[in-house]
Order: sequence, then structure tokens, then C-alpha cells
Amino acid sequence: MVAKILNLPKDVVEFINGELLGDGGVYLRKNSLSFNSAYFTVTDVHKTYAEYLDRMLNELGLKTRKISESTYSTSSEPRKKYCVSTVSYAGDIEILHNRWYLTDGYFCPSCEIFFPNEIIDVLKQRDGGVPRYKCPACNAHRLQNKLIPIDLILTPLIIRQWYIGDGCSSGGYLSFCTKAFLLNDLQILQQKLREIGIIASIWKNRVMYVNSKSVETFFKYIGKCPVECYNYKWASSDELKKARTVYYLRQKKKEREMENNKKEKRGINVKK
Repeated sequence: MVAKILNLPKDVVEFINGELLGDGGVYLRKNSLSFNSAYFTVTDVHKTYAEYLDRMLNELGLKTRKISESTYSTSSEPRKKYCVSTVSYAGDIEILHNRWYLTDGYFCPSCEIFFPNEIIDVLKQRDGGVPRYKCPACNAHRLQNKLIPIDLILTPLIIRQWYIGDGCSSGGYLSFCTKAFLLNDLQILQQKLREIGIIASIWKNRVMYVNSKSVETFFKYIGKCPVECYNYKWASSDELKKARTVYYLRQKKKEREMENNKKEKRGINVKK
């Protein structure tokens, strides 16, 4: 079966580009006819955000697969995460992959050492085929192959989706977890932000911070948060804690109600 050829509208490309600046990914897939196609995928800890992404992608013309659920461990307790993926397409989705990813190897964002695919094949054999290998030089950082396109034009939609995925607000500053990118890419991104009036700095750990004087400009530029579960990222320090508490209390109440409904259906008495 040959993958459907897809040409994407500008707003769809912007939406995906914003997710790719964060944890989103576009991956190639080969079928039995050796016909290259690609699919877009993103994972999030909020089920409501995964449902929002699923709905948005379908409304924008991208068919999605069923949302998958998995569990990962934290220092406190196991947590769930939810993965949204499109079906495979040729055309613009494949072009997006070729714009954002190296095809001839991986690099360590900290050491800035490039490892060709021949080395990667050796690492695959060593690690049992696990695709997330650590850098052989520093043995501390995961190798990456995602590069920020030099001709990427930042828009409110791109930055909004990037901020939802990898941004946070704390102590009057906004920050982005950009450790997976090369320093040169971050400097290009820093300049692109400056061109739209947002001053950002890059710290030694390759985390990007938006200057406190640019925070108001930043939020005016990207507009309102489209989903309740991330409203807290739009808040000030005091509002941040309150919004996060209100959201989680509401989620806990909803989970208790769902659990009580299940018990009532099984004929179990539930204390009100």
C-alpha cells in the first residue's frame, strides 16, 4: 500500500514546526515497496492535551491513529504519558523530516561531535538495537539528529506550540528546555526571537531564557493558551502555583467520579 501524498496548508506546517521545536517528531517509514513516507508524533503527560492535539490534527486534515498510553517512572511515583501519531504520508510531512533531521548520522549536542551512521550501527549492536544511544565521548548525553532549519520563520502559532511543549514560567523568567540542540542552532533561534522583539539568553547548560522585560511582549505575541491543562504556564509566579493546584484538584475530582461510576456499575456501594 502506497502512502497518501499530502500537501499541507501553511497553518498546519506552523503547528507541526512548533511541536518540532519541542518534543514532537517526524519519522520516516518504509513500506514493502521501499516508498518513503513519514508520520508526525508527539507525547505528553496530559491526556487532555493529547486529545486536543488529536482533534486539531484531524481538523487540520491529518488522520491520526488511536492515542496510545504508557507509564513511566519518576522519582516520586509512576506517571502516565499519551502519544498522538498521524498515519504515514508522503509529500510535505516527508519534506518536514528532511528539513529538520540529519540523515547521515547523529551528534552530541554537548560535545558537538558528529557520529556517522556507521558508528551508529555499531552502537545499535552494542545496545541491542535501542535507538537512544549515549554519546561515546562523554557517555552522558543522548545523541540527537534534529536540527533547527536555518530558514525557519517564527510565528505566533509556532512559538505558542513550542512554549506549551518545552517552555516554563518561574521567578519572572520564561525558559525553554533546548538542551537537545546545538549551540549554533540556539544562537540562530535567539536572533530570530530578537527580530520579533523578544530578548532571550542562552545559559551554559544550553537552556534558553526569555528576559523578564520581554515576558509581556512574549505573551502578547503568542496569544492565549488553547488548553486548560497548560493555563498555568501563562501565569505569574503566584498565579502559577494557584492555577496548577486548581487544575490538579479538578483532575483528581474527575478521576474519583469516574472511579465511583465504575464501582456503582459493578454494584459496589460508594461513600458520597
